[in-house]
Parts: sequence; structure tokens; C-alpha cells
Amino acid sequence: NHAPNSHAACVCALRHFARRLLEEGWLLVDICKSIKTPKRSRRRREYMPDEEITQYFHACRRFRDDRRGALAKAVLSILTYTGLRRAEVLSLRTVNLDLPRKRLVNILCKGSKYRTLPLHDTCIMALREWLQARPQVDHDHLLTGKGGMRLGVDGLYNLLDEIRTLADRKEEKVRRPHDFRHSFGSRIYRKTGNLELAREALGHD
Repeated sequence: NHAPNSHAACVCALRHFARRLLEEGWLLVDICKSIKTPKRSRRRREYMPDEEITQYFHACRRFRDDRRGALAKAVLSILTYTGLRRAEVLSLRTVNLDLPRKRLVNILCKGSKYRTLPLHDTCIMALREWLQARPQVDHDHLLTGKGGMRLGVDGLYNLLDEIRTLADRKEEKVRRPHDFRHSFGSRIYRKTGNLELAREALGHD
């Protein structure tokens, strides 16, 4: 009852394992050679409507903890206006900020490449607010969670779930960082009609 992508992943793992056993002499023939890989289904991601994103931003004002609210707004701004991947967002450091020039610099991205990205004015305001609220810590990671520790994957997902609840969208689709990235690219394409420009903004080769 699993999806074709799940079956394909299992088949791939079995093939690699069987090939290794064959190379080391534990098998005489490749027992997975005749197994067919199921056709993978291509996922179609829907972009987030502007109205939904606006509701998420309004929800940041409803946090009881002002510092938590500033963090939520900063995270949303980065996801919405830069299109960075989850890992890229979580790896941001204070040295990556060049607010006077309205940009992020030397961002380590997928493929060990470094990029410089322009920052929207809304994002700059949110980052300034967060830097004022950010606790004094002994590391330079930009985003910090509870206890001043670096914000991790679980912390990011929990924060997005909190925002979704405060935005009164608890019963609707769960949003993850890649949904914001996809919406960022879709928004650029809708406004410009230039696919290459959207790809470049997302950091694709």
C-alpha cells in the first residue's frame, strides 16, 4: 500500500546491497537484477497564496513571548523573500548579514557553492528586530531557539506549526520550508514570466 516512490527507494537500496554482496563473493548472481523499479510519481507542489502568507505574518504578532514572535517573523521573512532551502536557512550566521547593502553574503548552498542574495525591505526590518531581541550567546548562528541554542530542524518545524496555529490554519495543510521556497520561485515566474530568472533566484544551475 506504499507509494511508488517508497517502493523505488526500497528497490534501490536492495540493488546496492545485492551488488555489494556479489562483489564480495557472498552471492554468485545478482538476485535483484530482475526486479523492476516502479515508475516514480512526480510530485506537483502548489504555491502558497499571498493571502495565506500574509496571515502567517500577522500571526507573528500573537506570540505571548516577544522574542519568540521576533524569531518567527525573521524566519518567515527569510523563507518568503529569499527562497533559501531549509539547511541554508538554519546555517545562516550573523556574518552573512550585510544589512547596509541589503543583502546576504557568502551563503553556503547546495553543491558547496557560495551565493549572495538581495534582501527585501520587509526582510531587513524583520532581521533588525530579531537582532535586537536575539539573546546574548557564545555562537554566531543567526537563528536561536529555546535556551539560546542554535535553531535546528525540529525547532524550525515546531515554530512553523506554532505560526500556523496562531494564524487559525491548524486544520489546513501543514507548511514546510520547501513550500515557501516553491512559492518564492512561483511568485517570481508569475511576475516576470522568465523561467531562467526564477531558476537563478532559486540557485539552480
